[in-house]
Amino acid sequence: MKIFLPFYSKSVAILTIVIFFFVSLAHGQSPTISSFNPPGSCSNTSSIITIFGNNFTGATAVSIGNKPVDSFTVKNANTIIATIQPKSAGTIKITTARGTVSSIGTFTNTSSYTAYAYIANNGSNSVSVINTDTYRVIATVKVGSQPQGIGVSPDGTAAYVANNYDGTVSVINTASNTVEATVTVGINPLGVCVSPDGTKVYVANYGDGINPGTVSVINSTSNTVSATVTVGVGPKGVCVSPDGTSVYVSNNYDGTVSVINTATNLVTSTITVGNNPLGISVNPYGTKVYVANYGNNSNPSTVSVINSANNTVVKTVPVGIHPYGLNFSPDGTTAYVTNLGDPYPATVSIINTSSNTTNGKLSVGGMPSGVCVTPDGKAIYVVNQNSQTVSVNSSIGGYNLIGVSVGYEPISLGNFIANVPTACGTQTPVTIETLEAVNENRDIAFRWSTATELNISHFIIQHSTDGSSFTDIGTVKAIGSGSNSYSFTDNNAANGINYYRLKSVDKDGGASYSKVVSCELSVVSKQLTVYPNPAKDNVTIRGSHIVSVQMIDNMGRVVKVVSFRDATNPTLSVSGLVNGVYHLRIQTVDGDVSGNQLVIYN
Repeated sequence: MKIFLPFYSKSVAILTIVIFFFVSLAHGQSPTISSFNPPGSCSNTSSIITIFGNNFTGATAVSIGNKPVDSFTVKNANTIIATIQPKSAGTIKITTARGTVSSIGTFTNTSSYTAYAYIANNGSNSVSVINTDTYRVIATVKVGSQPQGIGVSPDGTAAYVANNYDGTVSVINTASNTVEATVTVGINPLGVCVSPDGTKVYVANYGDGINPGTVSVINSTSNTVSATVTVGVGPKGVCVSPDGTSVYVSNNYDGTVSVINTATNLVTSTITVGNNPLGISVNPYGTKVYVANYGNNSNPSTVSVINSANNTVVKTVPVGIHPYGLNFSPDGTTAYVTNLGDPYPATVSIINTSSNTTNGKLSVGGMPSGVCVTPDGKAIYVVNQNSQTVSVNSSIGGYNLIGVSVGYEPISLGNFIANVPTACGTQTPVTIETLEAVNENRDIAFRWSTATELNISHFIIQHSTDGSSFTDIGTVKAIGSGSNSYSFTDNNAANGINYYRLKSVDKDGGASYSKVVSCELSVVSKQLTVYPNPAKDNVTIRGSHIVSVQMIDNMGRVVKVVSFRDATNPTLSVSGLVNGVYHLRIQTVDGDVSGNQLVIYN
């Protein structure tokens, strides 16, 4: 049966549609929530949470469990910061003029959360666990042979480690930092990621690099392989969409990305990207997939941007030399790409995801591989394969901490930082309340105070002339309880800017690091320089009245000591030393000590 409307009814209907279209156009898109941090808090305390998503501009209400938050601030279109009442729990809702959106996950009030970074040490068959609040390596977990890829579960209870040499995945229980299962997968597993609901783990098996590789699908409940999917040649990186419907795999050898339908475990699309694709990540909204194209000597190093709606490359972004790891900020506005082939100091390219253009670089350690951002979006962790350290670039205090020592040849490809639930009331060993370095005539006074101390043995004062490579210069015994004040005087501070940080050592041997503070010292003395820098065989120290030179590696070890007699422009041999950054402490006849950084790069 056909229904005929009179002319005026048709006009009204058309006018209504037109009005609705323009009202919708004026209001823009509805908001979306991608994540929030922390995922919960202790029940009797007020908390501040950060909500990440899209189209937050003009938000009129924020609630948790249908209970309005105490207050909220719309930081930008992608971020809301809210203060919540004690015992708040439930689904997060945000209301704008364009509608109301609810979070997929729920905020809890039964646990506190701490973010931990899990660093796969390829050369020492272990995983270093770093507390991102204290920069302390709190555990070293033995895993399989040559671990490279890491993926953490959304609830923070498990970390999955791809062991390249022995074809297994180690499952780490994050509560105890022990391996609770070992799963046999394909040949040469490299990349690993976990589905948003935590039920499946996807592992990219590189294979022999000649025949097509595979992706193993692990059932996380039983820790058994439930499916094996054939993809392109040499799969290395793998990631899963936020809705869990698609898995993206970078095929390093044939320059493609395979798209797997997770419902059928079938490849539904193959996308041609750049040369030797490696790191791969999907943004928090699932709309774009970024791929780091490692390239080679005859091909440029780039990042391919894929539109996930039609699986086509919409942009190619030039970055540094040999991009390796890639990850997004929690709000999706920025992508970070490690440039493994950059000469020291190496870099991380920063990509503005709105314009798909680079927005500067971060200087990090040698041969950066993995990169990941803390769930609160406040710190970037970069794994430096050559210097065996983790660089931390933090927005808190605006400092760059380079030199959190981990195992041998760390890589950590993938999402390696997790919010781990801890029991309410758990105390950290020490809380540093104040920290300062002050110029007092010829010396620098380094002072700090603690708000709490628990099971602390002593403090180690560390010094640097570049803010990157630190050397132990003193020790102060801890009182061990309560809140206390301490001080240490550096009588051998270098001309120029001196950097200091505090290493707090527990009675059980664990350690944590403070933020970095600096103080400038200007004295009448000879300015000493080192040339060439970087160096291979010999260096010349430009200056006069030099009596001794100490070379200290990035682990704080003195590797070479040379003495002179009131020398001018002496030459120092550095042949035979491994590549890396060294700290030179150069003393003159009048007792002055100058600190210089030297890079050895053969």
